[in-house]
Amino acid sequence: PRLILLAFIYVGDGELQKELLEEVECSPDLKNNFHFLGWTERIVDVLSASSLFVLLSLWEGLPRAIIEARAAGLPCVVTRICGNPEAISDGVNGLLVPPGRPASAAEQVIRLLQTPEMLDVLVQNSKEDLDRFHIKHVVPQHIELYGAFFLIKSFQTKLKITRDALVFQSWNHQQTFGAILPAPTKHRAGNDGRC
Repeated sequence: PRLILLAFIYVGDGELQKELLEEVECSPDLKNNFHFLGWTERIVDVLSASSLFVLLSLWEGLPRAIIEARAAGLPCVVTRICGNPEAISDGVNGLLVPPGRPASAAEQVIRLLQTPEMLDVLVQNSKEDLDRFHIKHVVPQHIELYGAFFLIKSFQTKLKITRDALVFQSWNHQQTFGAILPAPTKHRAGNDGRC
């Protein structure tokens, strides 16, 4: 295998940053190849200077960083957690690796860098289908999701009241429907009593 010289740009911060900095400082092999930018708003510049994007989080929602990296034309190597598989199709626009196994991620990065044809395919596909993450699509999807949730909760409440009423009525035909319904409750947003 050919020798690959890599430079790592670490963007952001977090609980483990100090520990990582100390580990890199103690290793002459790593010290010259790691660059810690911390928090920056110059993400476009960082992505433009990069050949590959790696995100090895143990937990994420749907990271915007992956979408930004793909928009910059970068193939991504990310952990197979939470929302990451929604943004990365394994082998199509990036690679998914198991969480908590950095050696596996390193193997995939090396494999990509040693296989230019594969890297080229991932680069070509990185910008495909990004429109589905655009706010013009995402906001209506969220509105629909919340609407469906409230509709289901409303239906469940009505169903429960109906079920309780039927059970109660079959137990004692003399009772009225209103006898089993809970008394209305007042909801207050503030001291003025308005909802």
